[in-house]
Amino acid sequence: MTELDLLKEEIKDIEGDLFRIRGSLQKQDNGVKLSRIAIKTRTLDRLKALAKRENAA
Repeated sequence: MTELDLLKEEIKDIEGDLFRIRGSLQKQDNGVKLSRIAIKTRTLDRLKALAKRENAA
């Protein structure tokens, strides 16, 4: 597996996590989940940018 393959796999995992978290939002725990969504979204954006750079190289 190349570095790019690993990045793509990690991106898919994080996207799946985000989908599950968003699907389970309830009023009593929204603060924690929204924080997790924000962190995972930032991480996902960084990974996508890195994958884009790797793909261009």
